[in-house]
Amino acid sequence: MKRDNDIRRQIEDINESLLKLKTDQTTVVELAKQSDLAVEAMVRMEQLSRKVEKLSQERELYQDLYVKANGQLCMLEESLSQSIDSCDEDTLAKMIFNKWKLSEESYNDQTQQKKNILPKMIETVNDEQSTNEKLIFENEQ
Repeated sequence: MKRDNDIRRQIEDINESLLKLKTDQTTVVELAKQSDLAVEAMVRMEQLSRKVEKLSQERELYQDLYVKANGQLCMLEESLSQSIDSCDEDTLAKMIFNKWKLSEESYNDQTQQKKNILPKMIETVNDEQSTNEKLIFENEQ
C-alpha cells in the first residue's frame, strides 16, 4: 500500500513536471517567435537605414545641382539684361525674330512627328481590331 502511494506520488510528480515542461516549452516557442520577429525588424531597420542614407545623399546632390543651376540662371539673366541694355532696337528685334523662328521650327517638327505617328497608331489599332474579329469569328464556329 505504501509502495502504491509512493508510486502514485511519483507519477503525480512526473505529471506536474511534464506539465511544467510543456508550459516552459510553450514559453520558449513564444520567445523564439518574438526573437525571430525582432531579428526581422532589425534587418528591415538596417535596410531602411541604408535607404535613408542613400536618399539623403541624393537630396544633397540635387540641392547642390539646384544651387549651381540657380546660380547659372542668375548669371544668364544678368548677361541677357546687359545684352538687351546694350542692343539697339534693330538688333533686339532680330534676336526676338530669330527666337520666334526657332520656336516655330521646333513646333513644326513636333507636329510633323505627330502626323507621322498617327497613321501607324491607326494601322496598329485596325490590325488589333481585325485580329479580335477573327478570333471572335473562330470562337463562334
